Amino acid sequence: GSDALTLNFPITATDFDGDTSTMVLPVTIQDDVPTIENVVPLTVDENDLITSGGQSNALLVEGQFTTTQGSDGVVQYQLETGSDPLNGLTSNGQVITLAEVSNADGSFTYTATANGNPVFTLQVNSDGSYSFELQGAVDHAPNSDTLTLDFSIIATDFDGDTSKITLPVTIVDSLPVVKDFETISVDEDDLAGIGSDQNDPVSIDGQFTTTEGADRVVSYQLDSNATPVDGLTSQGVAATMTETANSDGSFTYTATAGTNPVFTLTVNPDGSYNFTLEGAIDHAANSDSLTLNFPITVTDFDGDTTSAVIPVTITDDQPTITNVEAISVDEDDLANIGSDQNDSLTIDGQFTTTQGSDRVVSYQLDTSVDVVAGLTSQGNPVTLIETANPDGSFSYVAAADGNPVFTLVVKTDGSYNFTLEGPIDHAINSDELTLNFPIIATDFDGDTTSATIPVTIVDDKPVITNVDAIQVDEDDLTGIGSDQSDALSINGQFAITQGSDGVVSYQLDSSADPVAGLTSHGEAVDLVETANVDGSFTYTATANGNPVFTLVVNVDGSYNFTLEGP
Repeated sequence: GSDALTLNFPITATDFDGDTSTMVLPVTIQDDVPTIENVVPLTVDENDLITSGGQSNALLVEGQFTTTQGSDGVVQYQLETGSDPLNGLTSNGQVITLAEVSNADGSFTYTATANGNPVFTLQVNSDGSYSFELQGAVDHAPNSDTLTLDFSIIATDFDGDTSKITLPVTIVDSLPVVKDFETISVDEDDLAGIGSDQNDPVSIDGQFTTTEGADRVVSYQLDSNATPVDGLTSQGVAATMTETANSDGSFTYTATAGTNPVFTLTVNPDGSYNFTLEGAIDHAANSDSLTLNFPITVTDFDGDTTSAVIPVTITDDQPTITNVEAISVDEDDLANIGSDQNDSLTIDGQFTTTQGSDRVVSYQLDTSVDVVAGLTSQGNPVTLIETANPDGSFSYVAAADGNPVFTLVVKTDGSYNFTLEGPIDHAINSDELTLNFPIIATDFDGDTTSATIPVTIVDDKPVITNVDAIQVDEDDLTGIGSDQSDALSINGQFAITQGSDGVVSYQLDSSADPVAGLTSHGEAVDLVETANVDGSFTYTATANGNPVFTLVVNVDGSYNFTLEGP
């Protein structure tokens, strides 16, 4: 646009008698131009392209030009024609190209792609706001962690005057991200010749799950400042560790105590690793495991690094319970109250235990667990009391309201005994209840292992062995029957073996509709249930308000049927 406009006004001067003289009066109007006074630089990080990399910065960033617009008003902001902010830029080795789209609202969108894949989008709006969205990685120079794109922006006002400023966008290089790792656990009881088990491997492989970022990872190596074996001993001798760099790019770390090998850790350039336990490690008193944390530095091709940890847990040799005999008893065998009383209520069991380097001295219920929490017998809460016996065994006596429910005895030789002495309330419609007794086996130097004794208590059920059938005749209905000589109200009785829990109610099955389709004088029969205060249930049948029959079922198993209408 032009910065000045000159208007030439021709002026004629005329005197009294008509003589004239002419001249030109030039008037120059200086154009006002917009001025961009400030720009907010933008920064995005390729690490945020890794969806599970744990980053939090936005991929879409926004800014605003601070512009003095002048008298004409800025109508657009646009990338300078002929400028090439992407000269030589690549994404994953592919050349990046930039396409401009002029939008109907006066904004401009610049889309960068590489081999058809989106890399970024820059939008510049007519109000001076702008946004940059990173969509793909941009290749950085070797050993460079940032790259800045300078976008030359032209602001144009209504009559074509322009002002230029640079919008800098910095793209931070992507770093390798260790998303996951495999923990390693080995057990000293598997050490050849000295372990109590020797069934499982003491050489374990693991793998880092790594998103490598823009550059491939070239090495995994123990942090040079780390001292993971500080204070570690084996058979009382201090452990030391040496590093060996191998020709394949892997690193081997060898720990010894004196001349005796303790362990070897190998970390490979593909992110795999191996830990081999070769000797016992001294554990703290009352500690069954020890975890060594190996801090690993992950380095990519251009020197970017990230950190990870290989946790290796070494378990102390300890007793191992390899088998537990489950116990099952049935309430129907309870003396005097059970419905069967044919089988034993006292059942024996045995732990199969590999004792380890120290013999087991006790089997005891884990006191942190309340096995009988929420348990009731005949509606009364069950409590459990432990007794330590002189022979080293432990007895656990359960009672409810002073009445014995069961006794569990656990002995030092790994045998145990369960005796059912009273009923246990089961959940509705549940035929079995299993009590899991968590047992801790403790050896001579305090190492422990756990196992569970499952005791299944089968619920006793009432059994109806006979039902008295009822027969009435409509010819006996008062006032309308043709005979009226026999009773219309008939009693009956269930013959029942109640079981250990005792029957508390007899009630019509709510899913049944015995009057479905039944009519009286052509009117449909309805049946209504009433729960009575004495525990009985009354079933009243009516048709259009007229009584048809009444059935009463009592808590003692007796029942009565009265016919009241046809």
